[in-house]
Amino acid sequence: MNCDSDQNLSLQEVSIVMELADATLWEHLKSGTALDFRTTLSLIDQMTAALEYLHEKKIIHRDIKPPNILVKDGVYKLADFGFVSSEYQEKCHIMSKHLILFQVKDLSRNSRSMEGTSTKSLVGTIKYMAPQIRASYFTIDKFSGHYSAKADAWSIGMVILECAIGYKKEKEILEEVENLDKYSSNAIVTDIVRHLLVNDEKQRKHIYDPSIKATVELLRG
Repeated sequence: MNCDSDQNLSLQEVSIVMELADATLWEHLKSGTALDFRTTLSLIDQMTAALEYLHEKKIIHRDIKPPNILVKDGVYKLADFGFVSSEYQEKCHIMSKHLILFQVKDLSRNSRSMEGTSTKSLVGTIKYMAPQIRASYFTIDKFSGHYSAKADAWSIGMVILECAIGYKKEKEILEEVENLDKYSSNAIVTDIVRHLLVNDEKQRKHIYDPSIKATVELLRG
């Protein structure tokens, strides 16, 4: 398309040209092989930047999983914002190195605190859902509406766990969550994942928590 030609412009149509990713994280994990240590640390770094940016903008992704993380020349990008919740009353335009470009409208009440952000719609992928969300999945009529930014922390924790130990089916990975101690020799699991996969979301850390950032720096050496 020749963008210099007025004939190609329309006030009723919007065209977005985006780079073509090489693959999704899912395509790297589906064989069951874990990512190597350095690659996993790189992914953690980049997802930390993406989620910290999102949450600063008072936006919760709500569906973080390997198929929604694109890979291009070693750069990981969090994609698919179809389920996001936002505190903005006006449309917001989000663009970051590790995020795609998108627009959202206000889907929840204004709040000064990200921890108080919630939405009353039950969405996401069961395997990567935080416990308080997963427990409501089969009793949707009783769903409390509680869905905070800490739900994203759990989901990225599940993704990192699969990167560290290899892809597992839903039942298998949930069993692994209950037995993280057996990975005592895996520093990523013991020093990072175990702080993200905490059932009590009040005790659960964000991936961009200063202590986790410091741990990543230490592991990188």
